[in-house]
Amino acid sequence: MVRQFQEQYFRGRCQSTVIGYSCPDFQEVASAYKIPSMKITRNEEICNALEKFFCNMKPELLEVGIDGDFKVNPKLSVNRPLEDQDPLLSRQELESNMLIETLPEPENI
Repeated sequence: MVRQFQEQYFRGRCQSTVIGYSCPDFQEVASAYKIPSMKITRNEEICNALEKFFCNMKPELLEVGIDGDFKVNPKLSVNRPLEDQDPLLSRQELESNMLIETLPEPENI
């Protein structure tokens, strides 16, 4: 997600997301706190893992592995409210789904 942001707003000048970038082993972190965990690495594992995850009523960590070039949507956009992110809904659809009044559309985005 960081790289996607850098590519979009910094013309692909990526810093700290290509060479030498790594994530912690989240399952090891969970284990240190005695929290059960599981990891999804293939699409075929999703249904089974989610079924187990949502049946457990105790804290649990579910790590979802994605390819480094995966494009995340919806994504946060600069200066847009949380309820109005990409991919954008029409104003009519957004307003019909809101429980409160929407903020004005941002300018120059």
